[in-house]
Amino acid sequence: MFTRLGQAVSGLFRRNGKDELDRLDNYKPGAELLLLAYKIDDQPTHLWDVTTGASAPVAFTSAFNDPTFTLIAHNAAFERTMLNHFGFASAPERWQCSMARALSHALPDDLETLGKVLGLSEDHAKIKDGSR
Repeated sequence: MFTRLGQAVSGLFRRNGKDELDRLDNYKPGAELLLLAYKIDDQPTHLWDVTTGASAPVAFTSAFNDPTFTLIAHNAAFERTMLNHFGFASAPERWQCSMARALSHALPDDLETLGKVLGLSEDHAKIKDGSR
């Protein structure tokens, strides 16, 4: 998310020829960026399908490169490491981690369980196939 208060960023990466959302590993040689979801302020969430060959959306790169924006992700260290590898470098202090925040409140760290505990509706919760 990109906002002066925060921007959510989440990517889908492929490793070893298979689509994965493995939030426990850092960059592995051969990883590819497939999809990148981002939200700026109160705007709708956008999805950049990198597999189409389209360049990064201007709104994404503008917000990502603006140091006044805070970047928010679940397991932010992973997202930051991966995005840095794909040319989107950012200072660690710009990031906030929703997983660390959940853990600091004794809540679960995985999105599916966290969504259930928080009572999120199905359209706001993590889909079981890992696509959001």
